[in-house]
Amino acid sequence: MMDRPLQDRMNEISKGALSATDSAFLCQVLLDEKRYLARSKAFLTAERVADEAVLAAAERIILDDKEEREWQLRAFSVLNHHPRKASLQASRRCLFQREKPLLIRAALLTAANIGGKEAAKLCADFLASPFCGYLKDDFIGSCLHLFLKEEDNAVCFRSLIGEDPELSDYVERLLAKTDENDVLTVYPYPDYLWRSAEVREVKAEEWKDILFFPRKKKKKRITEAEVRS
Repeated sequence: MMDRPLQDRMNEISKGALSATDSAFLCQVLLDEKRYLARSKAFLTAERVADEAVLAAAERIILDDKEEREWQLRAFSVLNHHPRKASLQASRRCLFQREKPLLIRAALLTAANIGGKEAAKLCADFLASPFCGYLKDDFIGSCLHLFLKEEDNAVCFRSLIGEDPELSDYVERLLAKTDENDVLTVYPYPDYLWRSAEVREVKAEEWKDILFFPRKKKKKRITEAEVRS
């Protein structure tokens, strides 16, 4: 059963900007919490609100070789929810390894979401490496479509691969037979998280409970009449 005070605090944290105290608390739960539901709630909260410290904690989880793959994928999901603040450190490490192929998948999607010159170089190096053989062409192609949507990304990337005719041809063939996929996630299938929870004998109602977050309150619009009064 979920720790209710912890869940209430996570729900409160999710409503707005992180204070230093809330950030430290969220990092502690992400890194040190042993209870499955409590740690799951922390990752879901971090997807909604994160600062540099929280993103650094997510990267630390990914880079920890002793960490379970599920938590590493969840940490990649946090980075993907905040691509403008995230760094490429985790993607750079995970794209070129064989021990956890699912992390290669998550790393490529994360690099595509983050974008920029460094990401263009990273993606080009990956496509020219034997490690890209661990991923399906349709996934690689969809990530490329996502990355190339930004004009600056496209210009930089095509400049890099233009020096390698074989790689350029491979990329064009990938793009021709794939489409952009707006629902790409770091997880290998849609109900990955629930199936992982189910294996740990989490009940459906418990899982639904931690998925709940209160709606953020909208600021009331002040009318001209109210201003005058």
